[in-house]
Amino acid sequence: MNVMTDKKDNNSQDAAHYFSILLEEVRSDFKFAIESVLDMEHRINQRMDDRFEKVDQRFEVIEAVLEEHSRNWVKNEQRWEQNEKRWEENEKRWKETARTLKDIQTTVTAVCHKVSEHDQLLENHLS
Repeated sequence: MNVMTDKKDNNSQDAAHYFSILLEEVRSDFKFAIESVLDMEHRINQRMDDRFEKVDQRFEVIEAVLEEHSRNWVKNEQRWEQNEKRWEENEKRWKETARTLKDIQTTVTAVCHKVSEHDQLLENHLS
């Protein structure tokens, strides 16, 4: 046996052992780093899921309110149209009533004038 060869083999084995241990530590560190990243990803995804769920809930409320407002808008438009028709009908009635009142006023004025004439004739006849 050669002492130099044995020493070289021992050094090679020591180096191989050292690098094997070092490689195992690096693997362990990488495994820890990957697990940490995956854990962080999971936590971030969970937070995002929670926030998106809250946003979705808020949008559902907003959509419901908008739908209700849209229905009310349509109802109000229909009521507005009905009120416009009623307004037009009432305006026609008002004009008819104004004409009728004018006719009544003319008739009453004529009757008052005739009564005055009649009173005058009666007074003249009695005197």
